[in-house]
Amino acid sequence: MSRTNSAAVNKIVKSQFDYWANFSDVRKDKKHRRLKFMRNGFVFTPEEYKGWAAEIKRQLVEAGIWHRDEGFKQGVGWRGPYVYYSVVVEA
Repeated sequence: MSRTNSAAVNKIVKSQFDYWANFSDVRKDKKHRRLKFMRNGFVFTPEEYKGWAAEIKRQLVEAGIWHRDEGFKQGVGWRGPYVYYSVVVEA
């Protein structure tokens, strides 16, 4: 995945989900990369998350960015559970 595509994904996600931290990690198969976008301390309704996810997916498809998996997921850190948005793209 080029830096241009990574920047485009960041911009698309930021347009809908105002994250405060993100990171990128290569998956075990070395062919895919997960971009993870996190927000701290805010909990929204399921309808809001569904609306944001649908718009982000639409924009990814419109921009021609291939992605294997995307959506909101729940993680658990040392501060407790949190919701994040994840996009898996080619590495």
